[in-house]
Amino acid sequence: MENKQDHELHAIASMSSEDRENFKKLGMEMFGHNKFKGVSLVNNSEPPEDEVTAFVTRQLDDGIHPSFLEEGEIKVLETNFGNEWYKKWGYEEGDLTEIITLNRSQSLINP
Repeated sequence: MENKQDHELHAIASMSSEDRENFKKLGMEMFGHNKFKGVSLVNNSEPPEDEVTAFVTRQLDDGIHPSFLEEGEIKVLETNFGNEWYKKWGYEEGDLTEIITLNRSQSLINP
């Protein structure tokens, strides 16, 4: 079985010198370097809380139903708006697990 590096070297060797130079320039433009051995290109860090808050509140403003939010998103809303954050968007507690409020000005439970 060939190792991954052999495939990379083969791909680089099969490029024209012009292609190699173009990829080298592209790497510099995108990453500021061309040294990728042992470097992780994926940033798995959590986004700042204010970005998450802005994203989730925008979703609610745009009409996403609270029952579709993830646990972490709900915790961010509770931290920023209190335990009854859903009322700010015209929902009821039951809307956290199922669709009760279709029209935010009228609930299915209390029409």
